[in-house]
Amino acid sequence: MNKTNSTLTTQTPLHSLQDFFLCFDVEESRKLLWDWLNITVSGSFGQEPVNVRQNLLTFYVHIQELLDATHALVTQNGQIIPPHESDQVNSKV
Repeated sequence: MNKTNSTLTTQTPLHSLQDFFLCFDVEESRKLLWDWLNITVSGSFGQEPVNVRQNLLTFYVHIQELLDATHALVTQNGQIIPPHESDQVNSKV
């Protein structure tokens, strides 16, 4: 995994999405989501090795950026862009 210290405030939404997938490929993301759920439900987070906890927390930060970037791509002036209009708006990004 290639960890970076990106923030949405210094990147366009598209760059944030690209950064996410440069840091976490789809398969790794699925595995981390499952690990995160499993560890949370079982209550074993505190017993996990430090590197596992750090990786999950880093992933959480990137998921937040992914949500922010996705939201920025599908909204305009605080309103959700209807699906047929979002294709036109996003082609300008």
